[in-house]
Amino acid sequence: MDVPDGADEASAQSLRVVRAHYEAFARGDIGAIVTGLDPQVTITVHDEHGKPASEPLRGLEAARSFFDDIKAAVADPTVEIDRLRADGNRVLAHLRLGGTVRETGATGDIPAVHLFAVHGGLITEIRTHRPDWRNYQPG
Repeated sequence: MDVPDGADEASAQSLRVVRAHYEAFARGDIGAIVTGLDPQVTITVHDEHGKPASEPLRGLEAARSFFDDIKAAVADPTVEIDRLRADGNRVLAHLRLGGTVRETGATGDIPAVHLFAVHGGLITEIRTHRPDWRNYQPG
């Protein structure tokens, strides 16, 4: 956890919320993921070049569908956090997401960068920057 000395409580709380999010993701616990999201959450998916891969997803139903789709596509998900950095209600995460692509059987991991906004103990925004799951690198 990257919290500078003297960091404010908002930064520390934001890091706790994001860590809980990743722990739920690694367990495949969609219910816990959704519980940690604000009802008006926005998720924007970008490719590795920073270009939006689709229109932003808004609200809990869209978020649940997003994470259900990942769970359906990837078995045995793993999350290896390289770095988390918080500045108040903003968190920057550098990580590797792993698992097995159900469609192809490919196993490995991919680098990802996620940006979060956290308010009132809930995630209000997620911006993902990652290659497609089908581009797993052998582990």
